[in-house]
Amino acid sequence: MGMDITHEPDANRYVLSEGGEFLGEVEYQVQGTTLLLVRAEVPIRQTRPRLGYPPHQRNPGGHSG
Repeated sequence: MGMDITHEPDANRYVLSEGGEFLGEVEYQVQGTTLLLVRAEVPIRQTRPRLGYPPHQRNPGGHSG
């Protein structure tokens, strides 16, 4: 089973789902011939490699090693 992308033009968004479960969305505005992406959201529980921004640890010193 793969991920599905559904265009919802009345809501100006694309929705990403997998097996009927919501994974995220991208909202847009149309400006002339340009599609301007204005918001992208992936619920933290759905975040995984290549989907959303992966959680990370910050190094307060700014150095590694």
